[in-house]
Amino acid sequence: MTNQVCTTKEKLQGNEVSTSTWRELASLTLAQLIMFNRRRPGETQYLRMSDYLEQTKKKREFQDEIFESLPIAQKLAAKRLTLIMTRGKRDRGVPILLTPDMADSVKVLNKTRQIAGVDPQNPYIFACPSGNSVQPLRGYDCLHKYAHLCGAKNPDRLTATNLRKHLATLSQILNLSNTELEQLANHLGHDVTVHKQYYRLPQDVIFLAKVSKLLLTAEKGKLHEFKGRSLEEVEIEESQLLSDIEMSDGNESDNSESKEPTKALPTKRVKISKTMWTKEEETAVINDPCLRKAINAMHPPVSKDCLQAKLKNSCLKRRSIVQIKSKVWNIIQKNKREQMKY
Repeated sequence: MTNQVCTTKEKLQGNEVSTSTWRELASLTLAQLIMFNRRRPGETQYLRMSDYLEQTKKKREFQDEIFESLPIAQKLAAKRLTLIMTRGKRDRGVPILLTPDMADSVKVLNKTRQIAGVDPQNPYIFACPSGNSVQPLRGYDCLHKYAHLCGAKNPDRLTATNLRKHLATLSQILNLSNTELEQLANHLGHDVTVHKQYYRLPQDVIFLAKVSKLLLTAEKGKLHEFKGRSLEEVEIEESQLLSDIEMSDGNESDNSESKEPTKALPTKRVKISKTMWTKEEETAVINDPCLRKAINAMHPPVSKDCLQAKLKNSCLKRRSIVQIKSKVWNIIQKNKREQMKY
C-alpha cells in the first residue's frame, strides 16, 4: 500500500492529474488513516479541509516542564505526528494522528482537488470527485478494497471494528494504568466502561499467564519472597510450571497409552540425562496441528495432544510427553520475547 501511495502521489505531482488518480490517492490515504488510528470510518471520512488547514496552521506549543519529562521516543513522536481534532460519536471530540507521509498526501490532495474535478462546495478532505457530489468517499469501502488488494490471508477480518478490538485487547498485555487506559479510550472515542465491556476480547491467555503465577507462588509458600514487587516481576521456574501442568492434565496420556493398572513409582530418584533436540524433532513439533494451535494460543498443550503428536511422528517416539510439553512451552516463551522486541 505504501508503494502504491508513493506512485499515485508522484503522478499527481507531475502532469498526470486525473479524477481517477486523485480518487485513488484519497482512498489510499483514508484507508491508511483508519488503520493507523483505529478510527471509525465515519469519523475519518468526514474530516473537513477547513478544520485541517486551521489546526495545522496553529503552532503546537508544548509545556516545557511536561515535554522535558518525556522519554526521547515520545518527544520525537510528539514533534513528528500531526494532531487533528474532529467530532466523533455523540459529539465527542476525538483525535486523528497523521504521519508525515499522510500529511504530505493530504497536501497533494488539497493542491490538486480543483484540477481533478472536485466540486468547490465539497468541504471534505476525502471528497467524492464524481460530478457535483458534496459527499466524502466511504471509509468502509476504501478499507474493504485495499484489505483484499494487499494480499492479506483473511481480508474480511480487516475491518475498523476488528482493528479497534485488536488494539483494545493488546493493550491488556501492557498492563496500562487507569489514566493510560482512559487516554486510550478517549483516543478510540468511547467511555472506559464501554472499552472494558465491549471492545476487549476474551482474555483467557492473559488471565492464565498472570494469575497462575500468583496462585502457583502462593501454593509453594514463596509469596513472601516477592514482597513489594508487581505481578510482572514475579518469576516462576519452568520446571515448577511444567510439573503443575502435568499434574493438572491428570492421567490422560496413561489411559491412552495402556489399559494396564498403574504401577507404583520407585521411591529412588532417577537421574535423567538431557538429549539435544534435532532439527527434525523441532520441525515435527512446530508443524503438528494440535501443537501449533497451542503455540498460537500461547497456552501449554494437554497431554492428549502431545501423545497424538508422538504417535504421528516417528522422530518423536523417544520423547516423553513432559519433554514435548517443555519444548512447546520454550517455543511459546521464545515467541513472546520476539514480540516484545517490536
